Amino acid sequence: LPTKKERKDSDSSRETPKRVPKRPTRQSIDNASKASSSPRDTPPPKRRRI
Repeated sequence: LPTKKERKDSDSSRETPKRVPKRPTRQSIDNASKASSSPRDTPPPKRRRI
């Protein structure tokens, strides 16, 4: 049982990074403003974050 609990912790830690990008709405707004000024620079950072 203890081994399963440790595995659940690792799964929860993997789920947190997915929820983190959704929480910072300010970053998405900044990226949108940057996309209008330089659309070529915005696509690469989005791929790096994923």
